[in-house]
Amino acid sequence: MSAEQPPVYAVIRSEVVEWNKFASETDWASQALKEFHDQDEECPESCQAIYYMIDKTEKKIIEKVFSVTWRPIPAHAKAFRDLNWVWVERLFKIEKEDVRQLEQPEETIIKPGGEIFFCQSGKELVGTVAMVHEHGDYELAKMSVADAYQGRGLSHVLMHSTTLWAKNHNLPGVTILSSQKLVNAIALYKKHGYETVRLGSHPNYARCDIIMRLNLEN
Repeated sequence: MSAEQPPVYAVIRSEVVEWNKFASETDWASQALKEFHDQDEECPESCQAIYYMIDKTEKKIIEKVFSVTWRPIPAHAKAFRDLNWVWVERLFKIEKEDVRQLEQPEETIIKPGGEIFFCQSGKELVGTVAMVHEHGDYELAKMSVADAYQGRGLSHVLMHSTTLWAKNHNLPGVTILSSQKLVNAIALYKKHGYETVRLGSHPNYARCDIIMRLNLEN
């Protein structure tokens, strides 16, 4: 890997590890990388990290995903809105706060000091998540993966990207507002270190009945 490249990770099911560590512990990793046809694909603009999705049973790389951050371009605005609008509307009801953030991400998320991340596969933006800065705290919000890419581990890429960002910005912690109805999402958050801190209704979101937090102070 060249020095100019962003950090590289291997994703094995739900585990995310640095590529060099994975390669040093896996005798077939280097050969798998050589055989992977997209290994020399150029990093897109605003790329923060590269993730190789691993199939340990087949001993191969099955996909290369880039973690990229927000740029004020139509493609990013459309992907952020569309990916989130679909799942919220499918499971709940679009609320006033959803519209505010999804229609004006630059004003409501980026300018106040937050960030928006995308999973990019090839040229396509297939997943997204936001770090929202409000009331002196940071909230992980608006996470979604395209239907066609469900089950590939991209949610772990998004979670890992936000945690890295939070650590790099020396945040004491990150909060998630969610719904107990989202059983798989709650399990994902717990897998990445989030703990339940409150149960019950929330004043800003009708669908929110659980608050979780990742403590980064230790």
